[in-house]
Amino acid sequence: MTIASPPLALGAAVHEVIESLAALPAEERLKISLVKKLDPIWLKVAGKKGGFRSHEVEMEYRERANQMLINLQEDPGPIARPP
Repeated sequence: MTIASPPLALGAAVHEVIESLAALPAEERLKISLVKKLDPIWLKVAGKKGGFRSHEVEMEYRERANQMLINLQEDPGPIARPP
């Protein structure tokens, strides 16, 4: 059994968004906002499922996840190139 924690929830959600890009052709990967792709994935770790002790703490981690994905979208490096 894994104990939920905010850092683990953040990492799992961001990783799932990035992993979903592998199934797409390189030219399609960044056509949809990565932050928008995070919305349904974040629901899997929201609230107590993600170990968040309050809504405010959850929103802090959600903003960190958003910023990570914005940074990736702005500077995609190898994600934008075909494997």
